[in-house]
This record gives sequence, structure tokens and C-alpha cells, in this order.
Amino acid sequence: MDWLLEEGRKAGFTVKNIDNMAGHIEMGEGDELLGILCHVDVVPAGSNWTYGPFEGSVADGKLFGRGAIDDKGPTIAAWHAMKMVKEAGIPLNKRVRLIIGTDEESGFRCVRRYFEKEEMPTIGFAPDADFPIINAEKGISSLVFSQKTNTPDGQLLDFKSGNRTNMVPDHAQAVIGIGFAEIKDRFESFMDSYDYGATANGNDHDNDKCQREIRSCDGAQ
Repeated sequence: MDWLLEEGRKAGFTVKNIDNMAGHIEMGEGDELLGILCHVDVVPAGSNWTYGPFEGSVADGKLFGRGAIDDKGPTIAAWHAMKMVKEAGIPLNKRVRLIIGTDEESGFRCVRRYFEKEEMPTIGFAPDADFPIINAEKGISSLVFSQKTNTPDGQLLDFKSGNRTNMVPDHAQAVIGIGFAEIKDRFESFMDSYDYGATANGNDHDNDKCQREIRSCDGAQ
């Protein structure tokens, strides 16, 4: 955010930092305000990248990197669009404000603080992800699982997958109180029926408990 605000200052825009949580770059004149809501934070990078997650690699005409689509790429596109309009000398009868958040992926604390101190735009949009192709999200389901028995046989003893609720995990691991041979065929048959391409690898411990690691070949959970 600091870098983007400094670019705005150097280009002659009106710039403001709100408690180091959010900020904006503004152009134009008028009472009405068009807000372009962007964010510069990303979810954890994870592992197994073909190209470095923070290198911004270009291959086959595409940009690869964490945040290339959500939302650093669209943010930079919006910023350059504002610069092009300013440099072209196009008169505006409204203010245009690029609002930059830093916490969109983890709770929106940035925009809550921002609008405690700044006006709400008359109209706005968020060039996030593949906008305007993507214009809505289904939402995120937060689930709590519990067991009714302390008997470990056949029970899910432990499960870990991903670092954030809003990202597809690159790795999932489950510990199940059952022999590996008993579940391997059923698990792989189920995954094949949905064409997930996952496999089960594990072993039976002395106490007949199985720890198995599930990896997806095609990025599915």
C-alpha cells in the first residue's frame, strides 16, 4: 500500500493514508464520488509453485504469481487506467477514488476503519478477480465438526487442510481410526467417481490406526 500511495503522489494525485490500514488515490472534481475498491493483501502462497509466487513471471502471455488475479493485478490495472485518463487531460465532473485495502482476505478490518473516517462513495465497484466475468461469490461455509463418541475406531481423529478458509488447499491430511487397507479401496473408488484424481497413501500402525495423506493431482480438494 505504501508503494502504491507513493506512486500516486509522484503522479500528482491526491493521496491519503488511513492509519496504515487503508488508503486512497483520488482525481477529478465534483460532489459525487466514484469508488474503485481494491486490495493489496493476498492469502498465504502455499507450496509447489511452477513459477515463484512473488516474482510476477510472464509465460505464454499470462502473468503468474500470488495475487495476479486477486487482487494485485486488477489493482494495478485500475491505477494505470486512472493515470491514462489524467495524462489524456479528460475533464471529470466527479471525483474518482482508488480505495486500497490491506485486509480483504482476513476480515475486511481495513474498509471498516476506512469508512469510519472517510465518506462512502456515491457509486462504486470492485475490479476483483476476473471482473466483470465474475460479479458475485457464493460465500464461504464455516463448519464445526464434532464426535458423539470417544471410541477411536472408524473415527476421524485429526484433519488439516489449507491455511485460510477462502483458498483451495494444496495439501490435505487426515488421521483416521481404522486400518488403511479397509479404507483405501473405498476412498479411491469414491474419488474416481467424481473424477477428482486423488490417491491414498499410508500404512497400518501397530494399534491398527491409519494415518493417510491425501494429495490431489489436479488441484481439487
